[in-house]
Amino acid sequence: MSSVPQYTLRRDQRAEVQRILQVVAAFFRLNVSDLTGKRRFASFVWARHCAMYLVRKRLALSLPQIGGQFGGRDHTSVIHAVGRVEAQLAEDTLVWGPNTASHKQLALLEELIDNAPVAVTAPFLRLV
Repeated sequence: MSSVPQYTLRRDQRAEVQRILQVVAAFFRLNVSDLTGKRRFASFVWARHCAMYLVRKRLALSLPQIGGQFGGRDHTSVIHAVGRVEAQLAEDTLVWGPNTASHKQLALLEELIDNAPVAVTAPFLRLV
């Protein structure tokens, strides 16, 4: 049995999580520490939920691994965050169709994550 904690990530996974955190933080005009911290201001919560949703969608990580990257949050916090984003998308689609602000916001975030230039500065990535 391995003694490595289950939230330990490979270097490429950590780099991708950091990239997502940096892009989401910049998009919402927050700091990465706002996304990973304990504060629960409404402006932080939606951004944090979006970041957790994108990490879950883009990477094959377990819920505890994702929670560990967001300030040591419990796996149930990740379930709740992903569920809230999915519920918002479903509600918006049902009422307004697929071209809502939340759909466009997440699509733009994914495009930024895919296309944002980055410079690797160990151990984190910095947007340039």
